[in-house]
Amino acid sequence: LAPKEDDYLHKALEQNSFSIIDQIESGMVRKRNDDSIVDSFRARIMFPIHDINNRVVGFSGRTYLENDKSPKYINSNENLIFHKSEVLYNYARANEFARKEDTVFVFEGFMDVIAAYKAGVNNAVATMGTALTKQHLKSLQALASKIVLCFDGDNAGINATYKAASVFSTVNAIPYAVSLPDGMDPDEYQVKYGSE
Repeated sequence: LAPKEDDYLHKALEQNSFSIIDQIESGMVRKRNDDSIVDSFRARIMFPIHDINNRVVGFSGRTYLENDKSPKYINSNENLIFHKSEVLYNYARANEFARKEDTVFVFEGFMDVIAAYKAGVNNAVATMGTALTKQHLKSLQALASKIVLCFDGDNAGINATYKAASVFSTVNAIPYAVSLPDGMDPDEYQVKYGSE
C-alpha cells in the first residue's frame, strides 16, 4: 500500500542513501514545477511487476479511496528496465503452471489474474494496460502452445480481443478466446458465478 503522504517514499529512500537522480529515473518519485519532490504513487494498492526472470522492474498502483478522481491505475514510467510492451503481470509465477498445462490465459487486469488464482487457475497473466504486442506473444509462446484471451465482456473488451487476435498472425499462432456474458470482467464473473 502506498500511503497518502506526498513524500513518504522519497524520505524513506533518502534515509537509505538512494540518490534523488536514481529515485527520479526509477519513476518512484517526480519533481513538481516548484522543484519539490513528490512520490509517484500515493494512496494506492501497489502491484510489483516482475520480468520473465522474476526480478521487480516496475510497479502499478490502483486507487482504493472512494472519492479518488485520479486514473484507476498508474504504472511506473518506462525506463531502462521497464517496458510495458514487453512485460506481462504474473508471468514468472504462471510459468510452471502454463508449461504443465500447455495453456496460458491472458487477462486485461491484475484483479482478473487474482480472481483466476482464487478460482484455481494458476496459468494466468495480464497486460499492463496496453494492447497485446508481438513481444508479449513471443514470451507467451515460450510458455505454452495454447494462448487464451479472456478480456472483459463489454464492447471495449470485445474490441481488444479482436485487436489482440490480429497480432497472432504476426507470430504464426492461433488465438483462442473466452467470451464472458453480460459485459462482465473476469473478476466480476468469478464473484457472481463462483470458482468452478
